[in-house]
Amino acid sequence: MPHFRRTPKHFHPHGYQYPIRGIVHFLHHIRRFSSPIALPLTKGLVLSSATIIPLFRYGFHPQANAIKLLLSRVFFRHAADRHPLLTWAFTGAGVVSATILCLGESYAIWTYLVGGFLSNIPRLMWNQTLQDHSFVKLEPYTETPEEAVMTAKTRDHYLSTNHLIILYSRDPAIEGDFLYWRQFFCRPILFIVTLPLNSIPFLGFWVFLFLNGLPLTGAALQMYLSAKKMTTLQRRRYVKERYRACQSFGIVATWLEMVPILGIVFVCTNQIGAALWAIDEEQWIQKQKAVKLQHEQLE
Repeated sequence: MPHFRRTPKHFHPHGYQYPIRGIVHFLHHIRRFSSPIALPLTKGLVLSSATIIPLFRYGFHPQANAIKLLLSRVFFRHAADRHPLLTWAFTGAGVVSATILCLGESYAIWTYLVGGFLSNIPRLMWNQTLQDHSFVKLEPYTETPEEAVMTAKTRDHYLSTNHLIILYSRDPAIEGDFLYWRQFFCRPILFIVTLPLNSIPFLGFWVFLFLNGLPLTGAALQMYLSAKKMTTLQRRRYVKERYRACQSFGIVATWLEMVPILGIVFVCTNQIGAALWAIDEEQWIQKQKAVKLQHEQLE
């Protein structure tokens, strides 16, 4: 009997690569993608420019000076007085942190200003990407008895960050208004609470990206999990098994969306990246079924 290599039980994506692949796919098919979104993107780019320029003009220097003062007077007061090099370092840290804060503030403002213009874009990006890969069919998810037991046993600690992904991976069109309002308020509250982390040089920015990337990933994968007709418990297990991939996807996607002015374009490419994730996973599932069928025939 031929030897079959043991295969993984579920798909293991490299989440960080999909936002980048979304950009490449968008540029490769730019004519096809740009025609339905040209008008809302134009409006969004204008509003984005209108928010970021005043923020940097009037908000950058006060925030940079405040962060420099915080570092030099509160944390390292005596060291800064003795070592001018540290004072210079605090000034640089203040500039970097203030830049990130301004980017975050402009991102928050334009996200809600242009939200109405962009509400249909994720669905358009999803549908167009699937049309480009029409050979891939999204089939409803069916659990084996073993998987059903695993789903029933899946539990998360009440403080687990998994909840942020799971919340936004659920479909309010199916579950109702209560879920819609939870999603509506949770993400901006998280953003406001975590934005001050950017005043901590370097480390704070990565923690900010990590936390805000989790709901972004859940929202990006929502259409795929809904197309698979997964229940909430099944989505919970799906997220838990791919947590690192969701984490890395969210960090890269959030960083891209914070890019001045062009961030609105990356909102589109991130959804394309999520669709490419779904396509890769479906292809992996089809290959596993083919291998299993071949194995059964040989037996």
